[in-house]
Amino acid sequence: MFLNQAMPGNVMGKNTVIIKGFLIGLYTTTMAIISQNISGQELPGVPGYQEYTLTPERGDILNYTVWDPGQSQPEPVPLVLALHYGGDRFPYIGREFLELLVVPAFIELGALIVAPDCPGADWTDPQSTAAIKLLMDSLMDSHTIDVDRIVVTGFSMGGIGAWHMAATFPELFSACIAVAGRPTGKTEVTIPVYALHSRQDEIIDAEPSKTAVKLMKKQGVNSKFVIIDGPSHYQTTRFIEPLSGSIWWLESVWRNQKRDRVKHQ
Repeated sequence: MFLNQAMPGNVMGKNTVIIKGFLIGLYTTTMAIISQNISGQELPGVPGYQEYTLTPERGDILNYTVWDPGQSQPEPVPLVLALHYGGDRFPYIGREFLELLVVPAFIELGALIVAPDCPGADWTDPQSTAAIKLLMDSLMDSHTIDVDRIVVTGFSMGGIGAWHMAATFPELFSACIAVAGRPTGKTEVTIPVYALHSRQDEIIDAEPSKTAVKLMKKQGVNSKFVIIDGPSHYQTTRFIEPLSGSIWWLESVWRNQKRDRVKHQ
């Protein structure tokens, strides 16, 4: 993945996004350094990235990266599961995905953001699906998570995976935010979905997402399809600002879900 030259007419917006991503990266790197004391232990309340390995009783180990918002108080926080794109893979590719897109876009949520490395051929195969369930169970045990504010997001292969996980675990996720992805069509999605695409995407057609969201709306599911101009499929950082724009929708979904829970108590 790489930073691309700005398109004509988009210089200011592109530069703003790059600067924002750079400053967040600089800040988080600095915080990660100062968050270690002499004995090498993390200090509480300091935001930063951490890399972990989950070793199941059966199967391969799962590498994953966590962005910790650094909450000083043990209040339950939202959890964002972030599924990375395809292409060349290397250990902790999830961290690259967080740094390029997800953390700059969602930092205002104050959420724990987790990006596993895809263990299977893609995010829809049984190995990956089982690994995600195992990881989510582990995170619920090890962190103070607000179980009513758990979200799955992803880009490209990860966007397809976000649709898949939303369909597979509707009881786990409150919403799905899929970027440059598409539904698999194998299982109906019943939770709210925010589908974000670029008109200039030369890899994944936006129509399947548009059609799925239209159908979901008819069925009463709070979903939204958003199309933007400018980025190609490979210009990941240019999706930071549009993805950040989904926060208002997500918070609205959470408010509505909370109201419905109170109503049915």
